[in-house]
Amino acid sequence: MRRRILFSLELIAVGALVLITRCANYGDVFAGGKIYFVDADCYARMTRARICFERPGTIIRHHDFENFPVGTSPHTTAPLDYLIVAIAAVLSAFAAANASTVLDLSGAIVSPFIAVALGIFLCWWTRRMAMRFRFALLALYAVSPILAHGTALGRPDHQSPLIALVAVALCADWMLMSLEERAPREARPSDARQSSARYSLQRWNVLSGAAWATAIWVSLYEPLILLGLAITARGLIRSSKRVVAAVRPRRQKRTTTSSALPLRTDGSYNARPLFAKCIAFAAVIAVAMLIERRTPAWINHESLAAFTSWSGTIGELSRVPLTSTAWFQWCSWLLLLSPILFWRRGDVPAVILMLLVATFALTAMQARWAYFFTIIFALVAPGILKIIGRPVLVYVLFFIALFPVAQAWDESLSDQRAAARAEAQIEQSELRAIASEIDGPLLGPWWLSPALSYWSGEPAVTGSSHESLTGITDSARFYATTETAPAAEICRLHQVKWVLSYDADRVAQNSSRVLRQAISPDALCYRLDRHPSAAPPFLKLVRQTARFKLYRVEDL
Repeated sequence: MRRRILFSLELIAVGALVLITRCANYGDVFAGGKIYFVDADCYARMTRARICFERPGTIIRHHDFENFPVGTSPHTTAPLDYLIVAIAAVLSAFAAANASTVLDLSGAIVSPFIAVALGIFLCWWTRRMAMRFRFALLALYAVSPILAHGTALGRPDHQSPLIALVAVALCADWMLMSLEERAPREARPSDARQSSARYSLQRWNVLSGAAWATAIWVSLYEPLILLGLAITARGLIRSSKRVVAAVRPRRQKRTTTSSALPLRTDGSYNARPLFAKCIAFAAVIAVAMLIERRTPAWINHESLAAFTSWSGTIGELSRVPLTSTAWFQWCSWLLLLSPILFWRRGDVPAVILMLLVATFALTAMQARWAYFFTIIFALVAPGILKIIGRPVLVYVLFFIALFPVAQAWDESLSDQRAAARAEAQIEQSELRAIASEIDGPLLGPWWLSPALSYWSGEPAVTGSSHESLTGITDSARFYATTETAPAAEICRLHQVKWVLSYDADRVAQNSSRVLRQAISPDALCYRLDRHPSAAPPFLKLVRQTARFKLYRVEDL
């Protein structure tokens, strides 16, 4: 009973800390009686969720609401769509609100919901592993700013289920590797123990296979690379062990093992537990293929140059310098001690260490890998502290190591950041008011279009994904042109009825990056924003706010 009470208190403490960090942006998401989302991708996801909510059973294989009128073949898939819909269905049973509000609330809380669920799993898993200094893993998971960002309130993005699924898959694999290392030390267990060991192995193999497959279903990019790296690392380690075993003189006495455990008595691998993993993996992949029945669009040679230019404007695709303080803000100063794991590995599997190194290199090239690097580092953090050994020294060291993490949170909650967020909130409110006027296809800056499309219910020429590069490039040409005829042709080509004008300097800078050319001071983006009377004759100013101007397309 005492253990259950302590475990319950631990779950409450970890869940509360996870919610506090994930909901630190509460004032930005819930403002003025409305619900706003963190970035453009979230609005695109919510447009998908709204379609599924209004027409249950729909599997969205084509986006008509972006890159209009051609649309896109998106890389986004059904699992997160229907998780949002499921939460909305539960909320609608308890809340007397309209469907739109319930759906927005569901989208806002889905990522913190996933984060709390993963926190509960990590509490349970670390206890099953009897992991010493497990508090370090749970604390880093709860307070790391990058993990909080990936699963933040108002961020219904595929990164949150990916973080959870990859973490669960790695924990299951760690448990399997732990059982495998323990197998040669077992000495003729009883029939009951053999049955228990067999069941445990099959259960963890099924969990691992299902988690990896579901992660690949959610996104084909990061999980597939991580799984390939894990399989490669496992193969290299097995090969090196065989080489070492061949070089060393054979022992006269060979330890016997049970056939229920991963290794047979002759040292060969018992394939029965692995078969369960393969079956679980194949079953989930088969279901995914049956449901999705499509392949995502890949970047062709013609769009490669535009993608390279456009990706420079995306924070998640930027490089992270090795000298950046972000590494310590994500992982604490404990990161400086991680090399000792390669000198004295302890209980941390070599495969996990190899994935840690690989994700570190990938994060240096693309910031989007930081979520996976940080969650893997959190998994190995107790192993670092275990090598240090002395509990008093461990607690003091870990407390000091959290200083850059605390500093990052202090900066994010500073008055300067608060003022910037307040300015962004005013901008979002104005944009939402503008959306009420729109009743047809619209052309606007790509990072604003998904929100406009979601609020207005009308398609946009641009979008926030690489599949919308055609529309993004055409919109950049529209804002960069100094002539009326090319602008009118772009509007005619995309059947545009509305044009949004925004901060000319920012639009010009973005258009310059996409097109790889300088933007003239007489470009259309400057005229529409600063000199509405000099707008082309086919554009009529209908509404303006402090930051936006909305033009209706007439007489093309």
